[in-house]
Amino acid sequence: MTVGLTERECWMLTNLCAIRCLNLRNKNTISDNIWDVNYICVLSEYAWSKKFNLHYNLTSHIENDSSDFRSGDTTYDIKSTRRKDGNLLVNPNKLNSNIYVLAIVTERHIQFIGWKQREELYHFTVGNHKMFGCEKNQLNSWQEH
Repeated sequence: MTVGLTERECWMLTNLCAIRCLNLRNKNTISDNIWDVNYICVLSEYAWSKKFNLHYNLTSHIENDSSDFRSGDTTYDIKSTRRKDGNLLVNPNKLNSNIYVLAIVTERHIQFIGWKQREELYHFTVGNHKMFGCEKNQLNSWQEH
């Protein structure tokens, strides 16, 4: 499932990302790749809201709860990457959503690869970091949702 964004949508989201990055800088949580990480997150979250006609929070602050969307009692967390071979990765400190979705971002197109329920994620180590997740080919397809 792929969602395309217009040039105007990308312009708006670029500005929102800039404000959010400034807020993060003020909280001393800055890292080398903060811009790109936040930008692809903003693009994919907005694309998800566009696809499913959901409200997208345009405020300039980042919520403490890592869930991006709620539908009834179900919470969704969109995990984004630019890597076409990327896998679904979830920080164990942010494992509080019901469903995790993998999005691959290329320019103005966001491809939602698949999803997993929190209980289906497995524990593994990436470098020195303990993570939860699964490989891209193990994700549930959209027909299964």
